Amino acid sequence: MQTLVFLTRHMRYSYLYVGETDRYKYFLTLQSGTIDLERHGQDSEFVKKEIVPYSRCSLKHAAKIYSTSTLGRTDKAAAVISAILKSKDSETRFIAPQVGKSGERERLSKQERSQLRANTLSLKQLAAQVGITSQHLRSLLRRSNLEKPGGRWAWPKSQSPALIKQIKNLMKS
Repeated sequence: MQTLVFLTRHMRYSYLYVGETDRYKYFLTLQSGTIDLERHGQDSEFVKKEIVPYSRCSLKHAAKIYSTSTLGRTDKAAAVISAILKSKDSETRFIAPQVGKSGERERLSKQERSQLRANTLSLKQLAAQVGITSQHLRSLLRRSNLEKPGGRWAWPKSQSPALIKQIKNLMKS
């Protein structure tokens, strides 16, 4: 199932359209630095004037990117992402989520945050392993067909060997 990615008029934030009801449109966004589910009225100024269509993408593909992101996520956003990923490709439909109180965010404890950092390979660490500057690596990654793994350039450490191999191939070309 294809969906639309919208950008704000000033191209600052992206909104992934995931569903609608009679009254609301639902979007996944990274605007607050956390993956969040936002709802906006069908006829609101936000929907009519603030966001503009940017591109089409597979709903399942977008959900996979959000699910592997190292950013925190609200319970509602996690539920929508999970529902999309569990559905079969042919059954993927826009998900009209059950929305309760707004502003509920999944907060990680200090121990969970440090564990996440310990299991995450940053761009700076990866650049040091390959032997180039972080700026050069970022430039290589942006020009390549490798996808950014979320809101920032960070990967699970388990992907390190394959990632290093891909980067060395990029450096040769």
